[in-house]
Amino acid sequence: PGKRNGLETFSGRLPTGYKPLRTDQMAQPSIPKGYEHFKSVKWDGDSASSRTIEVGFQPDYIIVKASNAPTSWMHYDSVRGFGASKELIIDQSGSTREEGNSSTDTAGNGYVSAQTDTGFTVTAGSSTANYVNESGRSYIAFCWKAGGAHASQSVNTEAGFSITKYTGNSTNRAIAHGLSQKPDWVMVKRITDVENWFCTAPFERLGIPGAPGYTANWYLHPDGTFPTQNGGDTIFRGTTYPDGPDDTNVYLGTHAGVNGSGDYIMYAWHGVTGYSSFGTYLGNSASNGSYIETGFKPEFVLSKVTSTTDHWCHNSDASDPKNPREFTMRWNLYGGRAQETGLAQDFTSKGFKNRGTAQEINSSTQQYFYAAWGSTPFGGENLAPNTGGT
Repeated sequence: PGKRNGLETFSGRLPTGYKPLRTDQMAQPSIPKGYEHFKSVKWDGDSASSRTIEVGFQPDYIIVKASNAPTSWMHYDSVRGFGASKELIIDQSGSTREEGNSSTDTAGNGYVSAQTDTGFTVTAGSSTANYVNESGRSYIAFCWKAGGAHASQSVNTEAGFSITKYTGNSTNRAIAHGLSQKPDWVMVKRITDVENWFCTAPFERLGIPGAPGYTANWYLHPDGTFPTQNGGDTIFRGTTYPDGPDDTNVYLGTHAGVNGSGDYIMYAWHGVTGYSSFGTYLGNSASNGSYIETGFKPEFVLSKVTSTTDHWCHNSDASDPKNPREFTMRWNLYGGRAQETGLAQDFTSKGFKNRGTAQEINSSTQQYFYAAWGSTPFGGENLAPNTGGT
């Protein structure tokens, strides 16, 4: 045989039962094309009265924001419907507002008006298109596929995602999430009255080292900077159900933020090999930072330090497509994206690596929760190689 780089090239037959060491010989992931279930998209505004944004599938949960201007993060979904009065706000400028609060004024400044078979439509308001399509502004959207428009629940069991609408009853209860297994992350928002967003993650099951007390009692506010807080049985019923949600239900207490009076919306996810990952990591305060293996190239990574008052940070292909990804955005804040080396991350072929040393993502004394979704898995039968970050 010939030589390559001074080494003998392989020749002969493989022994029976063995395969070449190549990514296309790896086990096929359940979702080989993550971009058919989640995608981040971006566009430049043109001030048209109506415009269709292509995603590649029909999105059921859409989060929209101007990336270079101060506007709110507006959340829409196919269970509540789309239109000028259907946005929910998660940033601090108005996160406690109910659905369609008039002070947001999407009717005047633009909104997501409909989903299409392959994307969604944005419509200018009566005064401007500032929120969705104004000339001189750039926009991003994060889009998830569930199970189409339904009155109370939309489920994508393949991708581990569901949207559920329910009416509160102020008594301890179970809400069926519709997924095939226990969700790793749940977000709840009261939509008919003023309340914060609430979310939980079963931290102990996800493996925060040295934190045996982190049961489902603990929750976070996705719309604020608060560290984890102990809600006992009043939020996610962690005292009665210390392991949190199970394969069938999410358990809710009587707090008005999750189960008082009026209507609520719940978003639930579980990890899917090669597509989505939810977990924890320890920071190390070094530019050669923590490496978190997800099993796919991330398209969107969201993280929150769990024990200090700091922001929710995220990087995405839409906000910064090249490594190191320094144009970070905070989804609990109103402002646009900004270059911050302290929050830099690399996206690799099978995970992400912290390059910044700011406490928000990578302090050696802190523990972090993360959620990540990707477009392409690291490997799989007959799949093209994943080239990772650029």
